[in-house]
Amino acid sequence: MSSSTRNAGTDPSPTPWGTPPWRDDVVHRYVVKKDPIRRIAADLGCSYGTVHRVLRLEQVPMRPRGGANNRNAATTPSTRRSHTTPL
Repeated sequence: MSSSTRNAGTDPSPTPWGTPPWRDDVVHRYVVKKDPIRRIAADLGCSYGTVHRVLRLEQVPMRPRGGANNRNAATTPSTRRSHTTPL
């Protein structure tokens, strides 16, 4: 089967093999429930790359790396430690 035959249908699928039926679940779990990509992939029995690709195709903004230990994104000037010594 040629790629033109495979993509000849009316479904505007983001991939040549079609849209995964669990796409909406992946987006919901990542955006609303804040599940990490690795947990979603493990629960679905697929790879990290598959889940990441679905999120990219759905144009979901990626969260910064680091999870709960990533303090740079959440720090405000009032909570940062000063690197200067008091006089």
